[in-house]
Amino acid sequence: MSGKWTPGPWKVECLGGSSTVLSATRPRYNNTRSPSYGYIGEGGPFCIASVFCDRHGPRLDFVAFSHDDARLIAQSPELADVLEAMVERFGHDIFTMPPEDRDLLTRAAAVLAKAKGEGA
Repeated sequence: MSGKWTPGPWKVECLGGSSTVLSATRPRYNNTRSPSYGYIGEGGPFCIASVFCDRHGPRLDFVAFSHDDARLIAQSPELADVLEAMVERFGHDIFTMPPEDRDLLTRAAAVLAKAKGEGA
């Protein structure tokens, strides 16, 4: 399954007072050269979005460079909730399910751990 958003993997980098989402793939609508608003080097990584912070915490000036990427980011909490419910629901069957289903469930659990800051 794929969408029109920038293909992953994406990673989060803390740069000064902001968190920046980066990808090795150039977003379709991102052609600027500034690290916060574009790409870090000639071959990437490329900025997907930035959340700006100051000494008082996150501010409301969130920047995403593609509407498709912004929609994916906005749906992330709901996607995580559904994924977590699936892992909880089917996790007890992991030893009786077919290997391909077991692999999907293991990947789902690993993605959730990364989203929670528990994985690499």
